[in-house]
Amino acid sequence: MGKTIDGNKALPIIIYVLILAAAVFLFFHANNIRKMQKRCISTADAVVTDVKKETRHKKSGDKQVSYHVYITDYRFEAGNISINDSTTLQSNQRKNEGDIITVHYNPDDPEKEHYTQFQEKSSLSTALTAVSLGLGSAGSIIWFITTDFEPIQNIKKKRRR
Repeated sequence: MGKTIDGNKALPIIIYVLILAAAVFLFFHANNIRKMQKRCISTADAVVTDVKKETRHKKSGDKQVSYHVYITDYRFEAGNISINDSTTLQSNQRKNEGDIITVHYNPDDPEKEHYTQFQEKSSLSTALTAVSLGLGSAGSIIWFITTDFEPIQNIKKKRRR
């Protein structure tokens, strides 16, 4: 008969399987973005038409940290089509109304497939994050299945005896 998984191991394995599934999703999402970027062989100068400052919050340890991003609307011409879109820029990337940014687009479908110079590296970092999560989760699953892992509560109970 097959080997069963101890109840103490089931929850961590389920958690790591969910993380692994998220990593696979991230990897395929990043891969699709990368494929789209490869189809975007034309470039255009886009004019920044509006900039809205947005305050966001994230937790860092016990503290709440606030930071600003800039929702940047832009317009560019692809052939005889005028396309309006927006991108979110960090403080160090901030642009002003009237500034020029570079847009890469697919000449066969510029309305659906385009990205700004600020979005070029995002798919690579997403893919690397996904690979790291995937390898870490897979390794953890293998470790939990092949070792005699005992939760800390059981270890503490044994020491009290």
